[in-house]
Amino acid sequence: MALMRIKLPFVNSYWRYGRWHYQFRRKGVKKTTLKGRPGSANFVKHYAELLVQSEEAAKPVVRGQFKPGTINAVINRYVRSDDFKALAPTTQAARRRILDHFADFKIPSGRPYGGNQLRTMLEEHVTAVLEAKPATSKRDWLKAIRHWLRYAKSIGEVDVDVTVGITT
Repeated sequence: MALMRIKLPFVNSYWRYGRWHYQFRRKGVKKTTLKGRPGSANFVKHYAELLVQSEEAAKPVVRGQFKPGTINAVINRYVRSDDFKALAPTTQAARRRILDHFADFKIPSGRPYGGNQLRTMLEEHVTAVLEAKPATSKRDWLKAIRHWLRYAKSIGEVDVDVTVGITT
């Protein structure tokens, strides 16, 4: 019995081992082969479950509440600001990733850097983070951190941009 190809969002169909296979593929969810034949109750139920699960995974991650003035808190404010939203979507995604990694960078005591007060950040701290990165990405990291610090300076979170003397 030959089945026809179906068109459902996030479902790929392919012919293998003499029959059609249907696979659910969406970012944030592991690739999963759908159970049953298209249109069957089992198939529809499994597809609906995966769709709900993928909707949850697709929601933007909102970081928790942070103490005012910490690196994490200022990053949170920055990504909700008009300065950040004025950037192209691909630039926003890249810079968000960089700043999240910056906040998760471990200081010598082993704590994530994001819990520290932004006012205590020094040029040496940024330099240490950049030294841990490959030469090809240092410039992107520095641009992202500089833009974020300019925003922090404009809202009064810091008095001095510590990245001024840093070159790649």
